[in-house]
Amino acid sequence: MTSTTSTTRTGGARRWSRPLSGVLLGSMFPALFLALPGDPVRVGAGGATRTLPTAPTVLTSYAGSTAVTDGASALRVGISPGFELLDLPTKRLRADLRSARALGAQQLRVDVSWARIEPRKKGGYHWADTDRVLTAADAAGLDVLAVVGYRPRWGSRPNGAVKPAGFARFVAAAAKRYRDEIDAWELWNEPNQRLFWIAKPSPAGYARLVEATAPGIRRHDPGAPILIGALAPAVDAGNGREISPLSFLQGVYRSGIDRDAFDAVSVHPYSYPALPSGDQPWNTFHRLEDLHAIMRRAGDGAKGIWLTEYGAPTGTSDRAVSAKRHRRMLVSAHREARSLDFVHHLFYYSLRDSSSRRDDPESNFGFLKARGKAKPAYAAVRRELRKGH
Repeated sequence: MTSTTSTTRTGGARRWSRPLSGVLLGSMFPALFLALPGDPVRVGAGGATRTLPTAPTVLTSYAGSTAVTDGASALRVGISPGFELLDLPTKRLRADLRSARALGAQQLRVDVSWARIEPRKKGGYHWADTDRVLTAADAAGLDVLAVVGYRPRWGSRPNGAVKPAGFARFVAAAAKRYRDEIDAWELWNEPNQRLFWIAKPSPAGYARLVEATAPGIRRHDPGAPILIGALAPAVDAGNGREISPLSFLQGVYRSGIDRDAFDAVSVHPYSYPALPSGDQPWNTFHRLEDLHAIMRRAGDGAKGIWLTEYGAPTGTSDRAVSAKRHRRMLVSAHREARSLDFVHHLFYYSLRDSSSRRDDPESNFGFLKARGKAKPAYAAVRRELRKGH
């Protein structure tokens, strides 16, 4: 792809401008994904401001206006609410998205589930739940990152691996339907773990899935960036059930993946109970520069890394952190992400606790408690995002 023009959306038309290639005027691809008009360029870690290496000036159109960046690290913040979003009553859905916007979020990560939309082979598509969420996101003024994955039973091989051709066909149908509602596409969720890949994780198998799927998105939604990875924190397990993000990404490149099939890599840099700034070897946030080094060595240094989930559980489980620690971690994540010139997107997981069970860590990642009461992190991150406005 060679064109560098795309459309914008407001009220059914593109809101952000999206390049059709990874590089424009020699600047980094993610530099094109900036805040909405009037949002400041924020740089630095620990609250201090510093000047990052300057890239050539890029002019990017936003719904008729023009934003200018001098190449400094601009960070767009989003929310990744998880599966529950699709099942929320409409009134609650709208209220939660208003809360996300009030926090300062500009983007929403939405599951576009193959298993949910096409549960039976040749049984037709069931788009209604996804339609409803995307309509609400547009009304709330949120750009949408779609994470597509989760194969139905009929869409897998005997060993559990997804069938690339079937998945590619589904994603092409979704891209055709939602080209005016979805702004970026993320292919699968945490494929470096068996929990989501179902079969033993395979960098080469994932690369072939990406190569089979990307053409359908390029055809129907040519301006939309394609993300690969959504890599979970993991170790290189002896039984093969999980592969560390660094090893998995190296494996993807070593498999000979077509680098034109994707525009950025996404990572879930959970660090709890450590701060994002911690230097523990298992701290995925701490390894982001190592991940980007792999990309540079492969010739993809102009592509960025999107952080599509970050958070920590509160509550009473042995994995939980205190409300004070939770607040500090989420603010720190924003500051650390701003300091990395290859990171321009940070999605917090999640907005609201999925239940009132305080002993279940998976239910307690929200900025809000299950009944909607804000945790201390909500006000703290809201203040952080408003700095400089």
